[in-house]
Amino acid sequence: MGDAISTFVKNIENKLPNLNGTWVYEQITASSSYNPYVGMKLQYLVLLSIHENKISGSAEKFWEFSIAGGERKYVGKNRSTATISGHVTKQGFFGQYQLVIHLNEDGHGRKYSTQHILSVVDSCSLTGIFSSTAANQIGTCYWTKRSS
Repeated sequence: MGDAISTFVKNIENKLPNLNGTWVYEQITASSSYNPYVGMKLQYLVLLSIHENKISGSAEKFWEFSIAGGERKYVGKNRSTATISGHVTKQGFFGQYQLVIHLNEDGHGRKYSTQHILSVVDSCSLTGIFSSTAANQIGTCYWTKRSS
């Protein structure tokens, strides 16, 4: 009987929600080697696919706000694109799932990389921190799943 209960608990408590689909994330820069980027907000549209513990996908930057440049919306060819790779981890049996996402972005002027370390809040929300090689930025990021 104990085995049946532990299997039931494992199937209920240990299951990663379906995170495949379309997401929008916002990252907010807390510090940077380029001071005008501090406080900058960027928003990306993401197509995310998770199979077993492997993450893949693509992203496009569609909006930004900075004190120096104000608000900018990016449309069509003006959007920078990124490829996504990564993996899912879990801390212990009842621990929280974490997504480690690596974005390789072909930005305007140069290529750079950004890493997100995200905790799964629920099937429609992820939250975490980011670090980027673009002006050595670090900060917070929030992901929201778009409805189908």
